[in-house]
Amino acid sequence: MGRTIKSIAHAQLVQPFIDLHRFFVESGKQVGLIFVIITAGIYFLQGFRDYALGDGIIWMFSEEFKLTTAEITNAESNIMIPWNIKMVYGLIFDSFPIFHRHDQPYLFLAAALQFIGFLGIAIKPMSSTAGAAVAFFFMFSMGIACTDVIADAMIVKKAKQLGKAGGANFQTLCWISLQVGILIGTPTSSTIVGDGPGARDLYSYVYTVTAGLVFIGAFFLTEKPSKVKTGPKFLFNQVRLLLKAALFDMRIFLPILWILLNGAVVANMDSPMALWKKQEIKVNPAMQGYISTAGTLASILGMTLYARYFKETSFRKILFWTQLLLGVFSFLDIMLVKRWNIAIGLPDLPFLFGGRILNYGITYVQQVPFLVMAAQLCPDGIEATFFATLMSCSNGGVNIARKWSAPLQAALGMVPREVDGKDVIDFKNLEIGLWITLGGYILGGFLVFILIPNTAHIFPEKEAAAEAEFAAAEKEKGDTKV
Repeated sequence: MGRTIKSIAHAQLVQPFIDLHRFFVESGKQVGLIFVIITAGIYFLQGFRDYALGDGIIWMFSEEFKLTTAEITNAESNIMIPWNIKMVYGLIFDSFPIFHRHDQPYLFLAAALQFIGFLGIAIKPMSSTAGAAVAFFFMFSMGIACTDVIADAMIVKKAKQLGKAGGANFQTLCWISLQVGILIGTPTSSTIVGDGPGARDLYSYVYTVTAGLVFIGAFFLTEKPSKVKTGPKFLFNQVRLLLKAALFDMRIFLPILWILLNGAVVANMDSPMALWKKQEIKVNPAMQGYISTAGTLASILGMTLYARYFKETSFRKILFWTQLLLGVFSFLDIMLVKRWNIAIGLPDLPFLFGGRILNYGITYVQQVPFLVMAAQLCPDGIEATFFATLMSCSNGGVNIARKWSAPLQAALGMVPREVDGKDVIDFKNLEIGLWITLGGYILGGFLVFILIPNTAHIFPEKEAAAEAEFAAAEKEKGDTKV
């Protein structure tokens, strides 16, 4: 038993760092050390700042500006709009190069957006009102979203040059870098936030520096001038191909519709739950960050489980069952709010850690087939732009849920009232919101049967052709060596 626990701990805590080093060395030999440092560094910083566009928003606006949960959720939805239009950035970057380059100049601009946004939060007089703060949050959110699109495009181009095995290693390096960034960034950020008042310090002293690091990375990035003819006609053709693929092929359109609706139908109760935990059971922001870190470790396990046991399971089956399990695990929040866990002898902290681990683990068992399906849906010639479109639909669905969840929270009366000279939020109707969230998960599960194909290979003919082409190329290499 002790050996089993030790091996699991090694696999989850140590192995990602070992893999990171191995892929770093291998990729460095293939594409150059500077390029690997820049791209892996960008993904690491994306993960490190994951907190900035999540819990960081909740604590900043609740502590600094005393917003209600509905106002926080609405502010969060506005801040996340740049992530709903990622395909627009991709189209612009591909169609209108600056000095004949598609990546480096736009990376400079993205880093500048991040830096100005973080700096605006750092200088209190510039963001002394909630509206001004939302504007600066919007700015650095757009900067991070643009950086994400640029990094993805760089990876796609290099992966094609490296072939099947080398490309997989390089993409794995970037994914591990992202996860390591989350593992380090979440507890670091939550520690700085403390009981809540440290949120502005986090954006001032930590995240502003990370924007500067992205700018330095852009400076050292080398990119050959593009010889591809671009411009308005190229943009029009890309949009035409995008719309043709998305709207006129039911094998693509129906899964896209599920990707959008699956996020849109689940009520967002993140800010009420975070504030409820702080007010009612005294779990401060720092501890909530540590609980999220435990969930991140579980996400790695979830991805491993999918790769090992479920990769040939049909999309319909895996997405349906994981969706239902997410609904079941969302019931744990209801148990917590009703204090049923205490009634059956489960203390709050172990219950919170266990619930988050289960939720994150299942979320990422679902996330991998979602990404595999998204990759299969991408038509030839517009892969990067189409993938960005799918991610925009996914983010857009979640943001639609935020938009209708904000008035729902207000209607449920989750507003501050004065008790013994202190502002206390009335959470008596929070349970209703959580039941609506659970219902959304179940509805998303049943939509799977209507919109998701009952297969693990949406376009088997394309996969067979790609494998045949790869095998022929490998055989030709072998014949050349002989």
